[in-house]
Amino acid sequence: MFSVYRISRALRKQGIQNADHEELSTLQLQAMLDISSEEKMTMSMLADKLYIALPTVTVLIDKLVKSKLVKRKYDISDRRTIMLALTPTGTEVLKKSLTAKLGKINILLKNISKEDRVTLKRILFDLLSALDKQDYPEAKIPSISLTK
Repeated sequence: MFSVYRISRALRKQGIQNADHEELSTLQLQAMLDISSEEKMTMSMLADKLYIALPTVTVLIDKLVKSKLVKRKYDISDRRTIMLALTPTGTEVLKKSLTAKLGKINILLKNISKEDRVTLKRILFDLLSALDKQDYPEAKIPSISLTK
């Protein structure tokens, strides 16, 4: 189980540099991807999609707005509702970042057989589906003995 965490951490350590912008974190990249996939993305919707608290999303979006990658806009029908959208620069940075990140992942996957890649893809989709449905039982953490 810790191997998934280690892989994720190793990919984050390598990061993605953009010519005009500081390095994007995995969370920033995921937020931008989620914003780009919804026509009317609110802060609350983004918090739910990212499985993080609303104040954390606010800090995340503040940084993306400051970097001119995301813009806030008010909903015409309800000015209390803040909608999120990528700026043209944000769209371009997202495309470049995803291309670079997917390139690195593809290099890693070249060392894995096609059969294993298909199995990995199925497992990852099953995990994401379970998370989205939240139909998984409470995880039981096994006790680990440090002595013999």
